[in-house]
Amino acid sequence: MSVTDIQSEWLEGQTAYLARAIRPRGGVLVIHEGFGLNEHAQAVCRRIAAEGFTALAPDLYRRGPDRRAGYDQYDKAVAMLRSLPDEQVLADLATGIDHLQELCGPAPVGVVGFRIGGRYALLVAARERSRVAAAISYYGTGIDAGTFSPLWTIDALAETPNIAAPLLLFFVGNDATVTEAEVSRIERRLHESGPSCAIVRYPGVRPGFLFDGRDTFSAVEAADAWRRTVAFLDAHVQRPGPCQ
Repeated sequence: MSVTDIQSEWLEGQTAYLARAIRPRGGVLVIHEGFGLNEHAQAVCRRIAAEGFTALAPDLYRRGPDRRAGYDQYDKAVAMLRSLPDEQVLADLATGIDHLQELCGPAPVGVVGFRIGGRYALLVAARERSRVAAAISYYGTGIDAGTFSPLWTIDALAETPNIAAPLLLFFVGNDATVTEAEVSRIERRLHESGPSCAIVRYPGVRPGFLFDGRDTFSAVEAADAWRRTVAFLDAHVQRPGPCQ
């Protein structure tokens, strides 16, 4: 299947972006980076749909005056990110799961999060324990050092004993905000707290390596990570009946 074989649309009020295969087999919640629900985040939804799933990405910035920042607008992205309270984000993600299950039935969904979305992927897996089948974090930030914003009131690693879903975490070597020492702490804490967890490291690669056309794109690692992502979703995300 290719991206030409899927349907995609913004939900009413542009609260979320939805992409689905003609005969999808399960739901996947996509959580965007701090730059917002931009074309790269939308493209991830379409790629997941092309693999046979229904993908939905809530717009976490929809309440604010700014909903997207360019990759060269780091300060703007930081200000936007610091406007997000943890509980509000988790409520938005829970609503996203509601919508996926309305479309695909009550089976638990997969979650894929990028950068700050990687942190939220772990949090929603903990909070929505019975409704998340698998969670994937791409170069997640704030997992072990969540003091970037005063609105980050939840310790992500402290929540991990509540996670029942298997986890797949990607980290990169060229990342000033998530050091190798922090990755090692995250790995140790996750193994101690119990959820099944696989961690993949890509030395010398920067955050954003998955996105073709971005200056951080790295083709070899992007292909490997996507292969692992699809295999992980294939293994864990199922459906009881056809999505609508």
